[in-house]
Amino acid sequence: MQYYAVDRFEGDFAVLTADGRLRTFRRDALPPDTAEGDVLLRTEDGFERCPDQTLDARAEMIRMRQALLQMQEHLEEETN
Repeated sequence: MQYYAVDRFEGDFAVLTADGRLRTFRRDALPPDTAEGDVLLRTEDGFERCPDQTLDARAEMIRMRQALLQMQEHLEEETN
């Protein structure tokens, strides 16, 4: 079993990331309500959505974005 994050959709295909690698799967192989940014678990029976891991991943992205904005503000203050 492996976790994947949905990077994007391209037509009938979904581009998923795992361990820093991109993999392409048919979109209809995923749960019907899958959205970009969702975390999925690949099992023997296919893919399952993981709502808790998705929320954790989105929260981490928000934290990283805020840290980058703070760094940018700090750099702008130093150059002024």
